[in-house]
Amino acid sequence: MAGNSSQRSVTFHVVATIQSLIAAVRAYGAHGTIDPATENSLLAKLNDAQAALDRGNVTVVRNKLSDFIGLCTRRVPADVANVLVADARYVLGTL
Repeated sequence: MAGNSSQRSVTFHVVATIQSLIAAVRAYGAHGTIDPATENSLLAKLNDAQAALDRGNVTVVRNKLSDFIGLCTRRVPADVANVLVADARYVLGTL
């Protein structure tokens, strides 16, 4: 098969959800990138946001995600905060 090659473009659409944010925070915590106290605080905000979403209370979801973003910017390393904040803003944009 020497000399045979092909190329193809593939488009991916990355979708963030509250559940994917929870998974990301847990992963960063497991790797030691986020300290345990901050991890717990972030997870509490996300769990509250998910519970509010399950109840259909979009106002509370927005508030909890905004709190999550604020905490990320204050207590999470900048490179990780950039990822988490971008995903949280994506979720906010879907509400």
